[in-house]
Amino acid sequence: IYSGIRSKALTSTAYQIDQRYDRCDRRSQSPEFNAFIKSCQIAFTLLRRNSDLIVELFASSS
Repeated sequence: IYSGIRSKALTSTAYQIDQRYDRCDRRSQSPEFNAFIKSCQIAFTLLRRNSDLIVELFASSS
């Protein structure tokens, strides 16, 4: 149950950050900044998709 709650928190946080970056992305025209934002979005997408796995790994290691 605990890992499920932690996983949901992680997922919603990643989602909120994603939304914020989406807004920044539209506002900024700098290609370097856009590339940085893209890599952040990819990282958070991976984090969101694998949040259950990450939580499992932390739970099993402690």
